[in-house]
Amino acid sequence: MFDYQRRIGMRDVDAGGVLFFARYFSLVHEATEEMFALHSMTFKHLVEEHGVVFPVIHAKADYRLPLSIGETVGIHLAVKDISRRTFTLAFAFRTAEKLAAEGALMHACVDCTTRRATALPEHVATMLQACS
Repeated sequence: MFDYQRRIGMRDVDAGGVLFFARYFSLVHEATEEMFALHSMTFKHLVEEHGVVFPVIHAKADYRLPLSIGETVGIHLAVKDISRRTFTLAFAFRTAEKLAAEGALMHACVDCTTRRATALPEHVATMLQACS
């Protein structure tokens, strides 16, 4: 599990001043990068040293409450369903202990050269297991 705090800024909101629906996924990706960094891994290193990327192959979200510009939101990540070639990150957005949104992103491990699914690097799988 991993928790990440983020203030909703001008770049995140729509004309109504609330978090634009697609930005939830961008913020989950931001939190995911921080989770990997906490374990001394960067996506740049994974591309350059291991030749793999982790595209999203399935996404779902349920929106419960609007999040407004200036609010600080907690993004909770939990690793679920790790397989040989995929992993799923469940997420929850909370403010003042109220659930604002929840969902999940499934990622595949893809070889940069062949563009085909491949096994997760062992150290990545170990890290994900530790975060589940």
